[in-house]
Amino acid sequence: MENIMKTALLDSRWCRLLSIAFILCLWTGGQANAQSAERKAWNAEEMQVLSDRLAKEMSTARQAARREPSLQDVQRPGGRKATKFLDNMRLLEKSSKQLASRIGGGGGYEETTGIARKFGVLLRDSEVLSRSLQLSEGINKDLDAAHRTLNKIAPYYGASPLYPELEDAGDA
Repeated sequence: MENIMKTALLDSRWCRLLSIAFILCLWTGGQANAQSAERKAWNAEEMQVLSDRLAKEMSTARQAARREPSLQDVQRPGGRKATKFLDNMRLLEKSSKQLASRIGGGGGYEETTGIARKFGVLLRDSEVLSRSLQLSEGINKDLDAAHRTLNKIAPYYGASPLYPELEDAGDA
């Protein structure tokens, strides 16, 4: 009789454990399906055009930043911010070219997500630095153009944003 009670108790524990595992599998599978449903179907031709445009916009923005008089003297007050901004512009140009190259080579969502997210974070940080450095309107227009192109690319990457918003933009 005691063996039967132990077996029944173990069976009920296993049954609970398996039912919890089953529910978790259903829930996480539903989450993955919901995210993929929110993502726009991959269009290689459109993504190639958009990523090429993004690379051109970032090259133009970086050239404008290198000619910006207020960024020439990194020894002045705010020089660290200027150096960081110029470095971000270099990384943005590199990331945009890398994204275009990867898409041009047949890369899809899985192969380009990391690059696109990195680009979004760098662009956000560069726009914040641009405001704090009070740069010319030309650089801000170039960054805005890149931001608009990134917004056209974003639906191909689903619910999580490529361009994460700052929690408190006033602190920047």
